[in-house]
Amino acid sequence: MEENASIGRRILEFLNRKGKTQAELARFLGTRQSTVNGWIKLGRCPAADVILPICGFLDVTAEELLGGAEAEEKLELTDDEKQLLTQYGKLDHRGRARVTTVVYEEYDRMRADTLMEVSEEFLKHG
Repeated sequence: MEENASIGRRILEFLNRKGKTQAELARFLGTRQSTVNGWIKLGRCPAADVILPICGFLDVTAEELLGGAEAEEKLELTDDEKQLLTQYGKLDHRGRARVTTVVYEEYDRMRADTLMEVSEEFLKHG
């Protein structure tokens, strides 16, 4: 429970830094304010599927939120990326699973394309 309480403390700290409220976070996530309050005051742990949307709203990394480590280089999200996180946060479990599958498939495709390009370049000049 101590780790859960520290996650709640970090959520509160990041909300304060951004000048945001628990109510604003709850609206962003599509949940009740009492849920957010439970994370902060009662030491309850947010569900795994809302960690990334929370991070997007607070503009922090999952490592910062969960482990408290300050990021050396902060990822800046565009407005489109923030909107995608908002929409992702509103999906049910099935929708989130489908989106996650597509993201990983696309990432693997891009890595394979990059490896193919590097291999072709190596063979030309190798």
